[in-house]
Amino acid sequence: MERSIVLGILSVFLISSIGFVNAQSSKPVQDIVYNAKFVCGSINNNSGPLRPGHYDTSINILNNKGYRVGFVWTAVINDGPTSNAIFKNLDSETSTGMSCHDIKDIFGIDNNDLLEGFVVVKIPVSSLKGFDNEQVLPDITADMARSEE
Repeated sequence: MERSIVLGILSVFLISSIGFVNAQSSKPVQDIVYNAKFVCGSINNNSGPLRPGHYDTSINILNNKGYRVGFVWTAVINDGPTSNAIFKNLDSETSTGMSCHDIKDIFGIDNNDLLEGFVVVKIPVSSLKGFDNEQVLPDITADMARSEE
């Protein structure tokens, strides 16, 4: 009697868990996106949110995978324009970067006024080995059968 109650409760838990896993796995894996803030230019007084000084952000990416990875990055100036997407392939164990100089070149800016914004780095899942848009549902029933033995 006690064993059938435990198995009944376990079965309800198992069915609920499978429903939860199915609900979670119905959505495809999304691309990996990282937003990196940049600050470029000079501040000569105490009127801003930053201390006086020269700011020259550099956003760097390291590919520590054992294979080439493709990614897209886009620069966005706060309350301003967005650049065209720039696609790059990054070989294994190499790095690249985007500096304030690069960002200003993209937008044709040649002054030292303060410039703030974000570089959006998007890594398509398709460029990563071992990832795809199919979710794997673990075989809970096989594990369950083994535990009853």
